[in-house]
Amino acid sequence: MIAVVDYGVNNLKSVVRALEAGGHRATLTTDPEAVRTADRVLVPGVGNFGQGSRNLAETGLGEAVREAAG
Repeated sequence: MIAVVDYGVNNLKSVVRALEAGGHRATLTTDPEAVRTADRVLVPGVGNFGQGSRNLAETGLGEAVREAAG
């Protein structure tokens, strides 16, 4: 399963649909534990990375992404 990290800065449903159209199982998540246990993690880019970085830190998703990356 691919966890698409929803950290409040993009419309990510199209990302999930594109992954599914390519034959992948994907889920949009705000749950740090789902990020930690996913087979793959996708953190979509943003135009304003400063805000995205703050959102990742405030939600606990940033730490989960770092742990998932190994």
